Amino acid sequence: MYFVKDLEHTDKYLRWAKTKYGNATIKQVPHWNLTYILRSGMFCAPNPKVKLMKLADIDNAIRANTDIDYSFFGMKKADGMNRRLMLNTYENGISNTNKVYPLQDWTNSDILMYCEQKRLPKPIRYSKNASGGVGFNLDCYLYLREHYPNDLQKILKTFPLSEKILIDYDNKNQSE
Repeated sequence: MYFVKDLEHTDKYLRWAKTKYGNATIKQVPHWNLTYILRSGMFCAPNPKVKLMKLADIDNAIRANTDIDYSFFGMKKADGMNRRLMLNTYENGISNTNKVYPLQDWTNSDILMYCEQKRLPKPIRYSKNASGGVGFNLDCYLYLREHYPNDLQKILKTFPLSEKILIDYDNKNQSE
């Protein structure tokens, strides 16, 4: 799922997966949270015509379009209290709706160690803190500005008002 499609720093993982698993089909769909962002006008012009969606809506649409029976998610109990409560209701990480959570009992450290042992690419860390992916936060924007300026420009083109995140940061650092 994406907020802005075709970002170089995330697409390199898709290219790696396609090379490693040649028979896999990669489907990219807008992130369900994007519907709330676009409808409310967070860092962009609001569009009240956007239909609000949930993760289940995306999952159901993909299942319908691909005829798959199971969906696998990377959610972990360590992600937070709400995730822990949700995942504690599933026996062995499998819901009664064929949703599978194979990483439910893993920590971020477990995942990084596994990636290292299996020589898998490690996830992007936008800061020393835990990172949840591309988002409207200073750590992500500073990382992109330094390492992937073209990706930052794509995001700013889609969400022009989000440049305020960097403007505020730069203004604060100039005055110090």
